[in-house]
Amino acid sequence: MSYDNTRLDLAVSRWLESNTQKSKVKTTYARDMLNDFVSFCIEKKAMKGSPGRVAFGSALVRAGYKKTKSQGYSAWLGVVLKNPPEVSAISRNVLTGSALARQTDRLADSAKEAEANQKNLKKERANDRADQLARMKVRMAAESKEVIVAAGHLEPDS
Repeated sequence: MSYDNTRLDLAVSRWLESNTQKSKVKTTYARDMLNDFVSFCIEKKAMKGSPGRVAFGSALVRAGYKKTKSQGYSAWLGVVLKNPPEVSAISRNVLTGSALARQTDRLADSAKEAEANQKNLKKERANDRADQLARMKVRMAAESKEVIVAAGHLEPDS
């Protein structure tokens, strides 16, 4: 379903006036803002339904706000809700199926990377021990030749 930008922009403008405050440095999670906007639209009968994340985000950009990231989640800079939710949708870990799949993939990739790093570290430690042992053998062989020559018993083999 396509929305008329004029109607959406008007609804967003009214919502911004009544439900938000400008802030120079604070951010608000995009999901919390969209949820608040949809509640406003239902209450005020401003629109028939949710415009969706993309259309809502485009309307906020047209209104002069900038999208950013906060703790890895999409957020809007320079705007805060007057009545924020007691518990953010983000902090409740409410994830859609695709977001959950992406998070699961990221965690699996991190686990694989950690396992690979652990294996590499073990290999490096084994190589370091082998190098130390080889240096020690060379040093011990050189010291034993010096002892033999110093005692005057035998000439060292070259």
